Amino acid sequence: MVRCHIQNWKGTAQDPLVSHLWSLSIEEQFYLAWPFIVFVLPRRYLSIVCFCLAGAAFVLRVVLLQSGYGGAIYQGTFTRMDGLVLGSAAAIAFRDRAALGTWLRISKPVILLCCCALAAIVIHQRSFDFLLDMTIWGESLLAILFSLVILRTAVNPPMLSVANRWLVSRNAPMGCMCFMSSQTGL
Repeated sequence: MVRCHIQNWKGTAQDPLVSHLWSLSIEEQFYLAWPFIVFVLPRRYLSIVCFCLAGAAFVLRVVLLQSGYGGAIYQGTFTRMDGLVLGSAAAIAFRDRAALGTWLRISKPVILLCCCALAAIVIHQRSFDFLLDMTIWGESLLAILFSLVILRTAVNPPMLSVANRWLVSRNAPMGCMCFMSSQTGL
């Protein structure tokens, strides 16, 4: 069982029965550390820590890539934590009225900016190194985008119905819609 929790670390991925669990390992490692951070830090510092950790994940991806350790980026806990910490920041904002108002005010332009930046990466994939751009920029852009979309959906549940109708019209997997519906109790 322990091997499942460290599946993303070098040397543990040889077992084909559990090698696909590397992404769950990242989540488990985060969820083991995050409650301790929440317990130790005053509430007013948690959002700052989230943004600092998200920035650190981005910088670490750049540094590892520049140093020739690009392979460590894909399955690394510290290089993939930006989605988890930005999701945590959104959850913190959801519980704080002042922060929630700020997040909602900036969310539409930031969502648009993230979509445009992701589209630019995809459109210009021939002139840029697509995997490099998606590894460095794309992961952070997607983390920002989805944390804001999920926050806006949590605040405005009718938006969830629109998202579900869109997913159904695109024949999306039922798991997506069930997860989204279960998050708001619809």
